[in-house]
Amino acid sequence: MGRARAGVRLGADRLEDWRTPPAPVRAPGKLKHRKEGHANGRVKEVLGKWSVDRSQLLIGHRFASGAHSRLFHGIYNEQPVAVKFIRQPDDEEDAELAAQLEKQFSTEVTTLSRLNHLNVIKLVGACSSPPAFCVITEFLSGGSLGAFLHKLDHKALPLDKIISISLDIARGMAYIHSQGVVHRDVKPDNIIFDEEFSAKIVDFGVACEEEHCDPLANDTGTFRWMAPEMMKHKAYGRKVDVYSFGLILWQMFSGTIQYEELNPFQAAFAVFDKNVRPKIPTSCPAPVRLLIEQCWASHPEKRPDFCQIVQILEKFKTVLDRDGTLDNMPSSICQETRDHKNWLAHWVQKLKHSHIMSSVVTSHHSVSSPFQTVLIR
Repeated sequence: MGRARAGVRLGADRLEDWRTPPAPVRAPGKLKHRKEGHANGRVKEVLGKWSVDRSQLLIGHRFASGAHSRLFHGIYNEQPVAVKFIRQPDDEEDAELAAQLEKQFSTEVTTLSRLNHLNVIKLVGACSSPPAFCVITEFLSGGSLGAFLHKLDHKALPLDKIISISLDIARGMAYIHSQGVVHRDVKPDNIIFDEEFSAKIVDFGVACEEEHCDPLANDTGTFRWMAPEMMKHKAYGRKVDVYSFGLILWQMFSGTIQYEELNPFQAAFAVFDKNVRPKIPTSCPAPVRLLIEQCWASHPEKRPDFCQIVQILEKFKTVLDRDGTLDNMPSSICQETRDHKNWLAHWVQKLKHSHIMSSVVTSHHSVSSPFQTVLIR
């Protein structure tokens, strides 16, 4: 981090300008105005609490870029941090885009300010100086799952790594959902590793409170990982994140991106119009294959909750550590049926009636499970 110490002090004039075409305009109604007024008050309160002392913030070199943001190494109060800069376009014609970017900044800060979990990135602070905004978080040195998979060049991760990473993601998402938040952009690039290779969920710019998810919103998600109900602008909830998780699980076995021969719009059309899903590699054990299929089911109500996924993955890990394989898992776990699909559906159905979501993750206590007692980190 020595280069960060030689960096620059924070200032809006240090930011470069970049533009993209504006998003479509939608006329707001009176109810939306009332909601925005309440939300703006909460944003001001959160920004007041999390505002940083700029004299203590040093900016180093850039290490990543997004469509409208740039990430820099930094030091704040003598601690390494990641600093995400967002800059609104200056052109008046891009007023809608400017408002959208400010909303994403506000959403990320207000959401992260109330989340605290080992598998969710930690907020350090924020600052707002329109047209420039910045979000400061803990620095994670391990890189993204997306970059990690890209280096594998169409090769699958080892099974134990897949289960370990999946557990980290599922635990983080179970906690996020327990707080009433839907991420809406779960994908490998938004899974970052720390120095101990623990996975953390990042980028909450398009997250929403589940009760306020807008099916007509035009700034949500990434097509290749987007659930069909979102593409169709139907009412949706937390199960859109489960769908995306199923695709991430598939990617770790395939070592590639789904529908890579198609552009994003063609991929989206194939999913919501033709109900297409990627072909699961033969190397994927049957129990995991069935979990993937459950996660990306067309109907949201058929997808498991993340608290159920955590327990299923915990059992996978226990069996893998003991036997070195998952191939014999159904017959050793459930003697009632030899059918893999019925076996997984049987346990998911049991988990649906265990009523553990309210106590899981939020209290960090152990919970009752038809598999075993599981401690959610």
